[in-house]
Amino acid sequence: MEYKGNIASWDDDRGYGFIQPDGSGSRVFLHVSAFDRRFCRPEQGMAVRFSLGRDDRGRPRAKSARPANGKRSLNRPGRQRRRALLLVGVFFAGLIGLSVGGWLPWSMTGLYLTLSLLTLLLYIKDKRAAVRGRWRTPEQTLHLLSLLGGWPGAALGQSYLRHKSSKGSFRVVYWLTVCLNLVLLGYGLTAEGQYWLHQVDSLLMTIPDSIAGKL
Repeated sequence: MEYKGNIASWDDDRGYGFIQPDGSGSRVFLHVSAFDRRFCRPEQGMAVRFSLGRDDRGRPRAKSARPANGKRSLNRPGRQRRRALLLVGVFFAGLIGLSVGGWLPWSMTGLYLTLSLLTLLLYIKDKRAAVRGRWRTPEQTLHLLSLLGGWPGAALGQSYLRHKSSKGSFRVVYWLTVCLNLVLLGYGLTAEGQYWLHQVDSLLMTIPDSIAGKL
C-alpha cells in the first residue's frame, strides 16, 4: 500500500529524516537509501509517496520513497561527480601549464594539491562524524581551507560524498571562497603580484629545511 506525506525533518549530512503522513499518524523514519535515486534528493518540506516497512526492531520506516510530483533529478550524483572531476582536472592542468611556463612557482601548484588533499580528508572525517553523531569540523575551517586553495578538494568532497552539497548557505559561502581565491591567484600572475607570489614561494621553500633541521 502506498502512502503520502511530507518530509517533516531532514538531516542531509546524516542521510535520514522523518515523514509526517497525511491525515494522522506518527512520523515515519526515512533513510536516503530508501529514496529512489532517479529523483531529486530528499529535502525538508518535500511532499512524497512511500510504502511502509519495518526495521529489525519492528519500528515503521519508509520504503520506495519518491517525490509526490514525480520530479526527476536534473543533477544526478554521477553527473555532479563528473562535473567536479572535470573542474578539478582543468584547474590543475592550468596550474601545471602556468608552472611549466614560468608564471607560477611549482611550490604554489604543490600547495594547491596539498591543501586540496587536506580539505578532502576533512570532508571525509566530517561526513563520518555526522553519521556517527560525533564532534564535527567547524564550517569556518572548511571555508578557510577552501579560501587558501583547498577548494578543489572541497568540490570532490561535496560531489562524491554528498556532503554539504545541498545546504544552500554553505554552498554560497563556498563559491565565494572559490571566486576570491581565483581573484588572488589572478593577481599573483600580474607584474605587481609576481613579487608577492615569489615571496610566498621563498617562504614555502624554507619549510623542508626547517623540518629537516628538527629531525
